[in-house]
Amino acid sequence: MNGSWSITPGIETAPEHRPELGWTFNGSMSIGGWAVQLDKSTSFSSPDLLMITSWLDSGFDTTNLTFTPSSNLDNATTWYW
Repeated sequence: MNGSWSITPGIETAPEHRPELGWTFNGSMSIGGWAVQLDKSTSFSSPDLLMITSWLDSGFDTTNLTFTPSSNLDNATTWYW
């Protein structure tokens, strides 16, 4: 195959080992904490499943509704959340 490719300005080609995950919540209920599941499998049933809770992990920003893993995720791997 003969061709070329280019990177659009603003696209980072380096892997993001600690991506910031964010979500929204528009409910009126009081929330006591948040939990995030990370897995390499879409079924969330692999041995790599991570269950992370805001009351035990400082990677949560409960005010801004974000989570950043406290350790690097595996390189060249798709993680689902």
